[in-house]
Amino acid sequence: MENDLPLVSIWIPVFNGGSLIWKALESALHQTYPNIEVVVFDDASTDNTKDVVEEYARRDSRIKYFRTEKNIGVNRSFPRILERCSGEFAIFLCCDDWLSRQYIEECVRLFKENPRTAVVTGRVWSIVETGGGWNFTREPKPGSGVYSRDWFGKNAYRNFTTSMIILGMARTKDFLRAVRELNEIIDNPPADIDHELRELMKYDYGCQAIICPKVVASYDLFCVAERAVLLKTENSLEHYMETKGSMKPSAKFGLLHNDTAKGILKFYGVDRKLHDISFKESWSAYLSTMRIFFGQEAFATIVTEGLRQRFSRSFWKEFQPARDLKEFFAGYSWREKAMSVCFVIPRLLSRYAALIRKKARKPAKPDMYKSEYFLNSEKKFAV
Repeated sequence: MENDLPLVSIWIPVFNGGSLIWKALESALHQTYPNIEVVVFDDASTDNTKDVVEEYARRDSRIKYFRTEKNIGVNRSFPRILERCSGEFAIFLCCDDWLSRQYIEECVRLFKENPRTAVVTGRVWSIVETGGGWNFTREPKPGSGVYSRDWFGKNAYRNFTTSMIILGMARTKDFLRAVRELNEIIDNPPADIDHELRELMKYDYGCQAIICPKVVASYDLFCVAERAVLLKTENSLEHYMETKGSMKPSAKFGLLHNDTAKGILKFYGVDRKLHDISFKESWSAYLSTMRIFFGQEAFATIVTEGLRQRFSRSFWKEFQPARDLKEFFAGYSWREKAMSVCFVIPRLLSRYAALIRKKARKPAKPDMYKSEYFLNSEKKFAV
């Protein structure tokens, strides 16, 4: 029976995850779906990652462990990992996250039911470890369902969609094609990509903004499974600075401090430039709407944060309107600039209405403490 099931490759990039990766490995090895392999790519860890993974590999032959002696960053590692994946389908799992027991089974089932789908992903529950146990914090959108290619073009940059898709299951060949194209952009960047963005993309910055549109572009649908859940760990900034390559250049280029007008404008400007790369190629019909969204979002955030700080002098620190606005609007048409500004007030009203609805409606927290989520009644991870 197992031979009739397509092989699924769970690929795990890791750097200094020796104390974290065991939960990811346990959840992968205890899936209800039997035909899997687990491909771990160690990006020159300096901790005990090698010992931990090799011990698991000795006990379970489904684990393949590879290591590079020189740190190359997540984006550079993607092709190397996927080239070692033998499965028809592949799913990306961060070393500090884990999958519900039936995750792979549900995703394969939905692929069979929806052959025109690009990706099947599960719901994402953000969790945090406090007091020795795990607690639910939030579940970002989109929710479970079947979504069209057109919906992706209109909404992918507005919410958590691309983050969910890159963590979902796709055909290995599609993931591999997309990550090779990402690395081609890194090696031969377009002329309109500035120095800072080039440096950020050498690590793991923006991978989902490039990879996901390329994977979805050739298909009609993508799905979010109701009964499949990825439990995504929220860690401290210090943790990410140590284990995520893009965080250090993000700090260097001022992308982690979004409490000034300059920082807010820069944060949204870089994100928009990333989406420009993908949308110009395969999603040109949605390019203008995407740019306007980032424009209105940036200025609405400046107004909101400015009011919170009473537009203090520190809020305007280092802000040079002529230069910074010119950089932000690079590539915009006059129409896109005008609509970015005109839509600020509607966007502010929309945010306020959403905040009122959120306060009025308190959604029930999911019951995470079941064996299918690897958590027990004491909020502990338990196989």
